[in-house]
Amino acid sequence: MSSGVLVIDTGCRVITMNAAAEEILELRKDDVVSQHLDNALGRRAAGLAHELVESLALERPRRRQEVAVHTRAGAFRRSGSAFRPSRTEPSAAAE
Repeated sequence: MSSGVLVIDTGCRVITMNAAAEEILELRKDDVVSQHLDNALGRRAAGLAHELVESLALERPRRRQEVAVHTRAGAFRRSGSAFRPSRTEPSAAAE
C-alpha cells in the first residue's frame, strides 16, 4: 500500500485525497471532497482530524506518529501519519 495523502484547505475542507487514503480511511473521495474535515472523517478518525487541524493552525509539520482509525466494521487500528502544512500561491495565469 502506498502512502495516503489527504489535502485540506485553510478552512479545513477536504480538497482531494489519493486512492491509498481512500483505502486506509475506508472513505470514497467523491463522498468527502468539499466537506469539513470533522464531517468527512467523523468519529472513526477524530484523532487524525485533530492532528491535521492543529498542524495547520500551528503552520508546523508533525513528525511521524500513530493515530487511531476505526474501520467500518468497528475494528480499531493504528495508522502512521505525518503532516506538513503547505501554502500555495494563486497562479499568475489566473489573473
